Amino acid sequence: MLAQDQSASLEILDVNTGRYDEDGRVTMVVEFRNIAGLNTDELVVTENGESVGAVEVEPISESTVRVGVVLVLDVSSSMIGDPIEQAKAAAAEFVRNKRDQDWIALVTFGDEVRVLSAFRNEPAELLRLINTLETEQNTALYDGVIRAATMYSGEAAELQPHLIILTDGADVGSEATVDDVLGVLGTDTAPRVFGIALESPEFDPGPLQSFSRATDGLYLATSDPEELATLYDQIQRELDNKLVLRFNAATKNPADVEFGVAYGALSAATSVAVPVTFPPAETYSIESNLPASPGTLSIIGSIAVGLALVMLLFVLFGREKDDGADSFRNRLQAYGRGGEAVEQRKGILARIPLLRRFTESAEEVARQRGIL
Repeated sequence: MLAQDQSASLEILDVNTGRYDEDGRVTMVVEFRNIAGLNTDELVVTENGESVGAVEVEPISESTVRVGVVLVLDVSSSMIGDPIEQAKAAAAEFVRNKRDQDWIALVTFGDEVRVLSAFRNEPAELLRLINTLETEQNTALYDGVIRAATMYSGEAAELQPHLIILTDGADVGSEATVDDVLGVLGTDTAPRVFGIALESPEFDPGPLQSFSRATDGLYLATSDPEELATLYDQIQRELDNKLVLRFNAATKNPADVEFGVAYGALSAATSVAVPVTFPPAETYSIESNLPASPGTLSIIGSIAVGLALVMLLFVLFGREKDDGADSFRNRLQAYGRGGEAVEQRKGILARIPLLRRFTESAEEVARQRGIL
């Protein structure tokens, strides 16, 4: 016989504004609890009380959102025989049916708490470890729940957190108390607890029920070990009862925005700081100490080089009656001798500093070659 405590509710698990650009893109993860036959057409998403318009809806089973599950298994002596074998089979089937985005860890409690595996998304090692489970004497339930709940830290903090706790008896051997466990589960980042009770003469349902209620989780119970696989299937369907909603918000300035979701009589809302700033593109100018712009200086330089070449040709090959090498030698000799003509020519060139330096260099080369 199956028994369960449940009440319908919904919760906004995450609002991601990491891609909030000019379009105001928002991704929201919403969990629907204890709701069968979810009709996404009835969803209403709001921004500061106003409908956001078009919403893309994707089941989490089809999304890339990563989900974490810690399987917390009772390996006390009361589980010897068919109970432990059925528990191993049900846990293994749960692992085999997981999505690629599901990360599963494995914790056992008996005489002490053992973390057999940190979060993995490859099933092979998890299946091997489940198959090796052996029973012990005591039932350190409370210590096991606290250890499992605190595994969502570091990189695991990015996972959607859940615990599935299977036990068949009352706590024996824990250092922690029920209140200690409830203190850990009472935080905003606490995992949602799914309690599976395999009822036995020693079983006390109170603590496991309180853990589930504290996290808006689900409590399931059976006295038949062969029903455990059915309970794990029900939990899997509940885990898949999440939707990823994507929409464009209207807010275009930094502000605290309240996003809400409504489904029939159920509703939830959360406030998010929207990190929106779109400054105009900035331009930068580099100050220059040059007397003119680079373009102007380039033009002046080209003109100066051209004039230098013209003046050199004029000095070397100007109109004269002499011809050939003698004419070239005589011209240089005339230029090298003092006199009024030379001074007139030098006076013209001396007015242009660049040309003056050029002709002085030409004179020096000619002198060194013995032409002057």
